Amino acid sequence: RTVTPKNESITIPMPQIGFGTYKFKKNSGDAENAILEALRTGYRHIDTAFIYGGEQTEKEVGCAIQNSSRFGVSRDEIFLTSKQWRAYHGYD
Repeated sequence: RTVTPKNESITIPMPQIGFGTYKFKKNSGDAENAILEALRTGYRHIDTAFIYGGEQTEKEVGCAIQNSSRFGVSRDEIFLTSKQWRAYHGYD
């Protein structure tokens, strides 16, 4: 099931349920493997954040998305959300 936020000229369907990447062990490959399995089984929304494992988890998310075509899932089918840790908020 999806929700469709409306912009001025763009309508993008967003899956209501996402696969979270919190608490994966860093540098284990677990996040990448789990995301690939989630995509294989039908998830199309991946949720991540820097705080979930620093650059390593986000790197594994990227690798999984890059390799998702192995399961017939193209990048334009995947909805990715991320969050920026508050220590990195600031002014230019």
